[in-house]
Amino acid sequence: MRQQEVYFKEVHGDIVPGGIYAGEDCIASIWHGGKYVRCELWAISPLGCEITFDDPRLDAGNIMKIQIQTGDQKMQFDDSLVVVATEKGNRRRYGVRWTIPSENRTEQERTSRRWLCGLEFAPTISCPNPLKYNDLMLMKVLDVSKNGLRLVTSLRNRFLFPKLKLQATVNFPMTGIALISMEIIWTSPIEIDGKTNLSLGVKITDPNPRLLSLIGEYISQFGPETDAVPKTIREAGLIVPSVTKGIEFRYVRSNDEFQQVLRLRYECYHKKEPTNPEQAREMGDALDTRSRILIGVKGNRIVASARVTFHQSDDALEQAEKVDLPEDFPRNDELVEMTRVCIHPDHRAADLLLSLVSQAFIVAVQSGKKWLVGSSPENLVAVYKRFGAIVREDLTYEHELIPGTKAYVIMYELDKLLLGIGISPFYWNILSDGGKLVSFLKESGNINISPTGRLMVKLYSAFYPIAKKQFRKKMMTTEHKAK
Repeated sequence: MRQQEVYFKEVHGDIVPGGIYAGEDCIASIWHGGKYVRCELWAISPLGCEITFDDPRLDAGNIMKIQIQTGDQKMQFDDSLVVVATEKGNRRRYGVRWTIPSENRTEQERTSRRWLCGLEFAPTISCPNPLKYNDLMLMKVLDVSKNGLRLVTSLRNRFLFPKLKLQATVNFPMTGIALISMEIIWTSPIEIDGKTNLSLGVKITDPNPRLLSLIGEYISQFGPETDAVPKTIREAGLIVPSVTKGIEFRYVRSNDEFQQVLRLRYECYHKKEPTNPEQAREMGDALDTRSRILIGVKGNRIVASARVTFHQSDDALEQAEKVDLPEDFPRNDELVEMTRVCIHPDHRAADLLLSLVSQAFIVAVQSGKKWLVGSSPENLVAVYKRFGAIVREDLTYEHELIPGTKAYVIMYELDKLLLGIGISPFYWNILSDGGKLVSFLKESGNINISPTGRLMVKLYSAFYPIAKKQFRKKMMTTEHKAK
């Protein structure tokens, strides 16, 4: 049995290394005489190891090639530095740093864009210790990128060292959980709130679409609003299948917000930012003064908007100014008109458009209206149709804000649509968030549902897990192919 050991502080600093005992699944070999020769591994830590071997030619300051093997992992260090060399009986004991200390970590830096994770909503990682039985290690993510993470963990996890590969589970708050394969690139002590912890730089060895989508969605929700926008995140090689988390839907509250909406309209329809305030003001009209301006806000930035208008019986619909409406068209007292639908170019995603439309549904139903009426440019007709819109192919005109683009009048018959009539179960679940939209309107007393209707909603809702998974997969695949 070993006696109590005093380990080399010159190697491990303030970290207490883990002792390696005979029979444990961790062995060391050093390059000696033109081949790797087994030596006794005495202790190991994130910064280095201690071995015993009889070679008087090795001394402090020498460079050593050392190989560590645990399980099916074999890690080779070609430039390890012998820091300490002492005699132990008839054998020499060496304290070895994994790499030569350097102030320059250029080779350790990630080449892809990284985002800091706030400690309040930091992702967490759990993984089994590959060197110890029944030992679960917990870590927090300090920053994240497409191909790597910076982690922090307790110094008790002393068996973590460079080149070690880990199979772990990562939990992104309010986003999802995924398996992650990673390799430790560097290790270093770090002070946080006056306490010394262990910081790790790891490389993601299997950046699969699901993992990339969770990272992208997490950044979109919790990253800084100035640059954590879907466009920037996608340019960094990540996937953003959903952008609605972290977005608040409400009405315009001030003239400053209304001016933001006008700038958003200009940028969406003209595909460029206005160069002066007058250009943005031209995107407003008299109808804005008697409409509700619905907006989607992330932080202090308006990223989506739609105009919702309630008409008096003698008012002319905006659609009626462009095309003659037939006699069987819904009456003004039966409908709400939705126009000027805008999504910021940096936040374009199908789920944000659907969420904006769903908010308009709520406004219309809460007002006792049966129809939501609007228009669609030709390139979006198929999307609106899939999600239950009645596309009036007999009512078309040239889009006034997008010259050369054909626009179609579209209509939603709300009482039927909410019950899944005229829409597939798949798209009904995506549009209603698995029936949550219907439940909200029912519980708030805005709709009454017959027993037959309740049964239909229940049956449709049973498909929600499948629909959500398939829709997310479809979004991920679309983005992954676009890279």
